[in-house]
Amino acid sequence: MVLEGIVSIIAAALAFLWPAITVVSFVFLVGTWAIVSGGLMLGAAMRLAAITAVGGLCSVVLHQ
Repeated sequence: MVLEGIVSIIAAALAFLWPAITVVSFVFLVGTWAIVSGGLMLGAAMRLAAITAVGGLCSVVLHQ
């Protein structure tokens, strides 16, 4: 979750610093964020519950 927060802060900083390409960068950053967070959910699911694995898998699949 910390890595997800760091990635979100970096995405916000990039969008603020380069407003001319905010839309394009936002699309790519949100896609990357969705894949990373889905992967992190899948990793956590190996230690937690199977329902988290389903949520992580759906996040990765639906955001591609």
